Amino acid sequence: YNKLSFINSLFLEKSYSENEIKIAINLILQSLKWLKDGTDGRWIYRLHNEDKIESRYQITTQEIECTLIPDRAFIEGNKRWIIDYKTLFYDKNIDLDIEAKKHLPQLVQYEKLFDGTYKIQKAIYFVVQGRLILI
Repeated sequence: YNKLSFINSLFLEKSYSENEIKIAINLILQSLKWLKDGTDGRWIYRLHNEDKIESRYQITTQEIECTLIPDRAFIEGNKRWIIDYKTLFYDKNIDLDIEAKKHLPQLVQYEKLFDGTYKIQKAIYFVVQGRLILI
């Protein structure tokens, strides 16, 4: 019983069609390939200084109460990197730079979580495309 069979069974439990499951499994495999073989993926995958993965931050003020969960934050090259992962179905017509900028407000919220000791580098990692886009 391999991991892909397990993932397949999870999709079946949720009543996804065989075609939807096939598409999802291919996206997972492509994402893992980029993580293992791609320059950006290998760099992201390794551990960095002060590495935080899916850390939860509870924000409570008079106006709001919310939880922020940056996908990744770490120190590298005297910068604090804040990286959010996004999954896009592969479309050669998608401009990843434009797509990444759509997520700037989310990254700005994450930036406010840190004390300013380091310059912030915000980025989006598109897992299916294996591309890290700096913002």
